[in-house]
Amino acid sequence: MKLECIICIEEHFTNLCPLLRGPKPSVAYCGAAEDGGGFFQIQAARNNQIVMPVHSTATALITVEAGEVSAHLLRSELSKIIPVRWSWEVQEQGPKSFVVPFPSKEELEQMLVIRTITTKNKEGTVIFYEFIDDVQPIRVLDQVWVTVTKVPCLLRSFLPLWAVGSIIGATQKVDMAHLRTTGQIRILVAVRDAKTIPKFADVCAISSIYRIYFSPDEVIQNENDPVDDDDDLLSDTDKDATGGDREMADAEGLDPWANGKNSDGTSGKTPPPTQDLPPNRKPLWYNTWRSV
Repeated sequence: MKLECIICIEEHFTNLCPLLRGPKPSVAYCGAAEDGGGFFQIQAARNNQIVMPVHSTATALITVEAGEVSAHLLRSELSKIIPVRWSWEVQEQGPKSFVVPFPSKEELEQMLVIRTITTKNKEGTVIFYEFIDDVQPIRVLDQVWVTVTKVPCLLRSFLPLWAVGSIIGATQKVDMAHLRTTGQIRILVAVRDAKTIPKFADVCAISSIYRIYFSPDEVIQNENDPVDDDDDLLSDTDKDATGGDREMADAEGLDPWANGKNSDGTSGKTPPPTQDLPPNRKPLWYNTWRSV
């Protein structure tokens, strides 16, 4: 029998797993400075560490790109183009989208390769995506660059400033390059509402109370919104010569549970992005069906 840890799937005994024996994460309460602006943050959450069931279902999200395609017509088309014995169940997801379970991953992947299908009698065109059955957020936080003033010297380093950002929201980045160049403190925070950021907050450092002030500078495009490939949320002046993120240079190794960079999620209210699959590779039965 293969030696395999049930927690991380690595080759060691489960009771010796570093995740089990090491420090465990806990929630952090962020945004406490403003009434109604607070929330619990789980900093250990990672898109690239999701544990999926071994026998996961294969389900497609099919959207109507052009024309009119009903659930009955879609069911009929699928039964023709995929020659397997299967009871097709088409559930309406929205005005022009359907959720359809597939007989197996193989058939689903074939349709993801083809991606776009026009019905045989030209009633409409549909696009295939892999359906991700996940819980949708009740709210997406605003991300805001904030200038912080009246900060004492003993708080002017990366970790204390990260904690300062958590007073008004969930800290995303601390601009250390800007601090070293100008002496000004600039922090990117995720907040419930950018319009309700408090003007000041009293904080304790060692045994003294300080009143620090927050001034919102810029609300940036949220990461869940469509952006171009340059999605690190930095202007060109905030990057080093290689295009790297200078602001996070001091954050390497900060999170003991991080295992590489976060991957982009596909959850959101807009349709999933285009599948990164070869566009011209089609199964043999596809050409046979088109010629009938």
